[in-house]
Amino acid sequence: MNIFRRTLQVFALLALSLFFASCCGDNGRPDLRLISQSFPASADVNQNFTLTFTVANNSTTDCPADRSTQTQVNLKMVRRGATDPQVNNFENMNALDDNQSQTFTFNVVIGPGGNGGPGTYDLTFTIDPYNNSNDAVKDNNVYTSVVIIN
Repeated sequence: MNIFRRTLQVFALLALSLFFASCCGDNGRPDLRLISQSFPASADVNQNFTLTFTVANNSTTDCPADRSTQTQVNLKMVRRGATDPQVNNFENMNALDDNQSQTFTFNVVIGPGGNGGPGTYDLTFTIDPYNNSNDAVKDNNVYTSVVIIN
C-alpha cells in the first residue's frame, strides 16, 4: 500500500508541475519583439529624419514575464562600402511586463564626408544586443532594412 501511495504522490507532483509549466511557459520569460517601425525610404545629406521603432513584450503566457532590466536597443546605419557605422545609437529599454511596449525615436542626420555622404545605408535595429533580458525568443530581435541618402 505504501508503494501505491508513493506512486500517487509522484504522479500528483508531476501533474502539478505540468500545470504550472503550461501556465507560465518558458518560466515567464519575456518575448521582446519589434511590433512597428516607421522611417523614410530616402533622405538628403544633412537632412534631419526620424526613425521610430516600437518594441513589445509579447509573452504568450498569463504569468508576468521577467522584467527586462538593463536591456538596450541599438540602431546602426552603415553606408555600403564603408567600414565604420555612420549611426550607432543605443537607448535603454524600460522593464516591460506582458503586453507592454515602448517606442524609441531616433533623429538622424547623415552628413557629407568620412563614412557619410550619399549612398545606400544598411539599417539594423537590434533589441537587447547583449542578451541581458533572458528573452525566450532571440531570433526575432533584429530588424534590417535599407535607407537611401541622396
